[in-house]
Amino acid sequence: MRRGGIQPAGRMRREPRRGLQHRRRSQDGPVRRRAHQLRLHLRFVRMPVSEARWELSLARSHLRKPRGRRGHTPASRSRRGPMPGDDAFVEDLRAMIDAGRAFGRHPLWLRIAEGRLLRSALGPFAVQFFLQVREFPRAVSALHSSCPDIGERIELAESLYEEETGRISGCDVSHPELFIRFGEGVGVSRDAMVGGVPLPTTAALIDWFERSTKSHPFIEGAAATNLAAEGQVPGAFGPFARALERHYGCTPAQVAFWDVHEQADREHSAIGDHIVVHLASTPALRADVRRAVARSLELWWRFFDGIAAVVDAG
Repeated sequence: MRRGGIQPAGRMRREPRRGLQHRRRSQDGPVRRRAHQLRLHLRFVRMPVSEARWELSLARSHLRKPRGRRGHTPASRSRRGPMPGDDAFVEDLRAMIDAGRAFGRHPLWLRIAEGRLLRSALGPFAVQFFLQVREFPRAVSALHSSCPDIGERIELAESLYEEETGRISGCDVSHPELFIRFGEGVGVSRDAMVGGVPLPTTAALIDWFERSTKSHPFIEGAAATNLAAEGQVPGAFGPFARALERHYGCTPAQVAFWDVHEQADREHSAIGDHIVVHLASTPALRADVRRAVARSLELWWRFFDGIAAVVDAG
């Protein structure tokens, strides 16, 4: 308003229009962010421009509808109704992952979480864990290229974008870079991690990431990585971060890798609504899923066994 006077009528008429434009810009924000993500995704995995345009079109319509888990419309997962045994299959997968999880259960993990490992002995753990973290985005990229479900492809594109940039979580650095900050926090140099040589058990795990997502059907690759790897994270990484702060003097910035994954993997590894469950429409496909999950769990356990052997050898 003018000082000591009445606001002109013209300005009063313009204010609502500016407010409406502001609201429209706010509503368009998610679409603009999705467009930015897809433009970057073109660089990451060489998505054809035509496919990116189609996915952006889907995103626009997607954002106007009621949403399910992480932005999915309920229709995006409605290809088939519940099958006999769906609940039992989901519970079976949950039981497999809980029984075979290395995160939170392996003796080496527990020694670190309980502060029973010397800080100087964390080096092999940091180096070997970094080597598989560095390769994981490539597995996500391979899954995206083979995924038959367009809604799931958008989610995988978001996951890849987050892995490579950290801009969805707000950390604004790639997840491998986040892990390097953890390594430096426990006394391991960047050069030591980047130039690290994988142990045989680490190499086997990385090779499984590549084979399961590139050479196997999509449903098996998703079971091996999304379910068996990310499915172990919720409830394990958050407490692990607090233990690293408590026992090894890490700062919140140095344990951000663990905190970011605790939240992100809780969202996109939920078994009951997972794409793997929806695609496993036959007993044979369910058997393939179980084998892929079991193999991943086995290789993760051996991965920690290999690190523990180096730590114990001193």
